Amino acid sequence: MGYLFGANAESIQQYIFATNLLKEVVGASEAVKLFCSEKELAERLDSLGIQLDDQAEINQAAAGGIKIFFKDKESARKFCRDFIRDTRKHFPGLSFSVAGVEGEAVTGELLGELSKKLQSAKVRPLPRIPVPMMVQTAPRTGEPAAGIKENEFLDAPTLAKRELFQQSKEMEKAFESQLPFPQEIDKIASERGWIAIIHADGNGLGQVIREIGQEARSLKEFSVNLDNATFAASRQAFEKSFLREENQKEVKFRPVIVGGDDITVICDADRALDFAEQLCCEFEEQTLERTGKKLTLCAGIAFVKAHYPFWMGYQLAEELCGAAKKVSKQSEHREGGSPDGLPASSLCFHFVGSSYHRGWDDILVNELCSKDGISYFYGPYGVHADGKLPRVDSLRSLVKALDGERSPKSKLRELLTRWNTDSSAETPLFMQRFAEIASGEQRQWMKDVASLCPGFDFNNPAPDKKTPIYDLVMLTTHTRWGRTTSSDKEVQPC
Repeated sequence: MGYLFGANAESIQQYIFATNLLKEVVGASEAVKLFCSEKELAERLDSLGIQLDDQAEINQAAAGGIKIFFKDKESARKFCRDFIRDTRKHFPGLSFSVAGVEGEAVTGELLGELSKKLQSAKVRPLPRIPVPMMVQTAPRTGEPAAGIKENEFLDAPTLAKRELFQQSKEMEKAFESQLPFPQEIDKIASERGWIAIIHADGNGLGQVIREIGQEARSLKEFSVNLDNATFAASRQAFEKSFLREENQKEVKFRPVIVGGDDITVICDADRALDFAEQLCCEFEEQTLERTGKKLTLCAGIAFVKAHYPFWMGYQLAEELCGAAKKVSKQSEHREGGSPDGLPASSLCFHFVGSSYHRGWDDILVNELCSKDGISYFYGPYGVHADGKLPRVDSLRSLVKALDGERSPKSKLRELLTRWNTDSSAETPLFMQRFAEIASGEQRQWMKDVASLCPGFDFNNPAPDKKTPIYDLVMLTTHTRWGRTTSSDKEVQPC
């Protein structure tokens, strides 16, 4: 009787973003990658005298998950004991669940049974070893110190992350970057002190897996191809967005998670929208080419100051990604306008202007809504010209126009202030005065805005209408997006 062993890394984002030091974030990402590395698993099986193909077969080793089918239960038990001990030793602080089921062969039914067992194992964490009370603690975490690095007492998880950071050169190789990735968050921040935390997640994966069925080899092949497609898409988007200048000496970009259909990166705020737009397009092309199944992608971008807590920024980026998915799944935004079509690739973004942490739903009500109910949330923005969502490229064009010396930027800020403090009845008078003194360029810009949001009347904004004015003002105030220098190549829209 065979035995199917499974293990999942749990609370991955919480583990990775538990710190605000970039070295530790990267080290934690490396730990998650090594946890489910097929190469590491093969070496571990070999060290235990378990022969691949003859005694065991690796069915999954990606996206924080492991599935190995053993021909006999004793080999499975030996591996499980070794796996738990070594994982605790090498990746302290990483939560994970383990489970197993007996069966003659890997079938859809057996995989489903294992999945259920792993789900229930989540609520039964493996026991932690108690520590004595009279010990030296790590000042930043309050946990028992396990060593000293750079004249600082560090606990076991932090020490392991720091050590793994020194080994994390494979990501740079995968991105084929000739320039080293930054090691400090200040090296990523834009001139105005902003960074972007981007989280992207694929659409339609569940539908594709249902089409493939539960045949183990097909699922493994698809999983490997999807991983390769995600890396290729991320690399292409990185090259188009960040390797644009002649004689470039630095790159303000750090990948954190790239695997399965998930991508999380930290980058310069000035080029975040370019990267997210290109990533959506490249993901569609690469998944179609490498898996034979076209998948779409939604992304959330949290613009924060360089020393804003990572975990808060990531949480917001994840919620923004969810907001983009929610709208893109509506039938009118699906490809072909059909409920069976894939949700459109799209992105949402938000600038965090205070240290007070709010969830996205709270932000929508308390920050992105005027006194009379005008919504400042105009996203999500689509990446394709044939979609019904407002386009990223249209937004880019308006930002370029708004950057001119004679642009109405100051009047738009005043308009937002009036919407927040006055009733909408006061707006027509303000707009009338503005129209009287506006230049021809400014009047044309207002017409361009009206084309981006059909039905929105600046003189009489209905409470159920949305406006991109807030997005435009924030982008021109806090970033250099959409504007290029003489040595900077312009990103082409999808």
